[in-house]
Amino acid sequence: LEFIKTHMLQGSTKPISIVAHRGMGKSALVAQALKEIPEQELSNLYPGGIIVCQFNDQPNMFVQVEHIIKSLNPEDKIDGDPIALMERVLGVKRCLVILDGLEDIECQDQHKDKTDLLFRQFINAMGSSGLVITTTDGTQGRGHKLHLLPLEEGPELLKSVIERQDPDSKKLCDALGNVPLAIRLAGHYIKEANVTVTSYLKWIQTEEAEEAAP
Repeated sequence: LEFIKTHMLQGSTKPISIVAHRGMGKSALVAQALKEIPEQELSNLYPGGIIVCQFNDQPNMFVQVEHIIKSLNPEDKIDGDPIALMERVLGVKRCLVILDGLEDIECQDQHKDKTDLLFRQFINAMGSSGLVITTTDGTQGRGHKLHLLPLEEGPELLKSVIERQDPDSKKLCDALGNVPLAIRLAGHYIKEANVTVTSYLKWIQTEEAEEAAP
């Protein structure tokens, strides 16, 4: 969390990636970092605002580029090269762009080279704006892996959140990679939704199976 906050407060133009499996709290970590930074500081650093591109909702990179342009200049007509237009807009309004769930970017085999080229052009067009990426793919941006707990401490942390002992606690913590934030988020969901650790674990395993499927 402190790493992300420091990166944002420095106004760094180097992209960083928060890398972890699905369901481990990457997006929540970024949201918490933003919440802990005073609004005025964020406004001073990023006068163009914070723009979130969620690839699980919209995997097309061109559509996300248009979203960034429209967020900064709603009146702009997107004619010609959208990357060039984005570069011009970002040159006037410095902002922080968050690419959330970038592993879901639309990238069919026959268009992979085109997608890779577009993403490289996107990075180059960011100019002085900041870029934070959440992804399961450690090759996307400058990776920063989430801190892990010692194996024996995960179940105790989960127990403190859900306020009960559960025989599947260790299995769930292992599935979450023993990442403290992921365990806390899972625990709060289990407690508030009144579900079992076992059912949440099955959901995690289903997500991982779908991610691994060709």
